[in-house]
Amino acid sequence: MNLNRIATVMIGVAALFGAQAYASAPQMESIEKELIASWKQLKSLSATIKIQAEMHNKFGRVSSEGEGTFAIDRSNGKERFYKHVKTEVTNDIRGKPLSTESAAISVTIDDITQSRSDSVDKKYVIRKKASPIDRRDAPTMLAFLHKLGTVQLLQTQNLDGRKTYVFEAKYTAPDSLITRMVVHFDAQTGVAVRITTYDINAMAVNISTITITSVNHDAIEGLFDLPTTEDAVMVDLTKDEKVSPTE
Repeated sequence: MNLNRIATVMIGVAALFGAQAYASAPQMESIEKELIASWKQLKSLSATIKIQAEMHNKFGRVSSEGEGTFAIDRSNGKERFYKHVKTEVTNDIRGKPLSTESAAISVTIDDITQSRSDSVDKKYVIRKKASPIDRRDAPTMLAFLHKLGTVQLLQTQNLDGRKTYVFEAKYTAPDSLITRMVVHFDAQTGVAVRITTYDINAMAVNISTITITSVNHDAIEGLFDLPTTEDAVMVDLTKDEKVSPTE
């Protein structure tokens, strides 16, 4: 399904609930505390992940679709996050489409992410400070949303059979190309299961969705080992204070 058709359906659902007022500040604060408490109780999580992105400029369109696996483990005193996604990117420049494929594995331990990306002719390992979307946990994501600008609790929605709370942040930075982010938080785990960003034209430019398959299972040995640097260019960005909010 087209990325913006998905976004249109989501907006339609939001409009359906839009007749109701936004949650009050005390109600939103209560839900935020509930989500953070749910996160603190979580031991582990496994999920599938799907990423869709689409951007337009004067030269044409760049779109990508990726699928893979996502996991969290908090059982050994550290917060560990794993993501493995295979992505197909299509560049349609002046009516000449060109598709390329790549695979990326990233492991985040607490606030550091190490990721390896392999395409046809390039292999990189990047070490950087973790972004909120690397982690997707309620404490980090909620703090990030409040830094972006005005935050509202839109509604409660069933997503993939699970109860979620839908938050919206409107960017206040005047020069930002992204104007709005909508995040679905899973009520049971406090994990951001869907993150959608919108550009200045109100078009959805990135939708990242995880579908939870199991919660509080035994950790998978070896899954959270850092990606190998063998045969790859190593880039260390941990000294850079700027962290991108997008994947």
